[in-house]
Amino acid sequence: MGDSYISGEAGRWLGNSDDTSGSRDGTDRAYVNGSYDPTVVYGPTYNSGCDRSDTAEVNSAPGLAQSTRINIACSGATTANVLRAADGGQSFKGEAPQADQLAQLAATDDVQTIVLSIGGNDL
Repeated sequence: MGDSYISGEAGRWLGNSDDTSGSRDGTDRAYVNGSYDPTVVYGPTYNSGCDRSDTAEVNSAPGLAQSTRINIACSGATTANVLRAADGGQSFKGEAPQADQLAQLAATDDVQTIVLSIGGNDL
């Protein structure tokens, strides 16, 4: 849960960059066959702008089965986008507040660990 840092967009050190200067060939995994395709790194979340990267920390955390990892963080999110709507939380980029998304997941799944990173966009 949280902002771009935890969504994986900040994981550019693993080869995903939004810098358009210079050559991306060999340095950016989204540069494929002479063109830039950010969905290689962000999947369908590139279209919404949440930019949930395949290099997000949740995808490399030890001790968890890959099928149990769920990333609901969203690039650009602030604290208001994490709080429950009942507590003043706000939807962001077409998605419900993250705590509401978590509550929906917890209603059907046994959630055991939650990781939250937030604050940079509140400054």
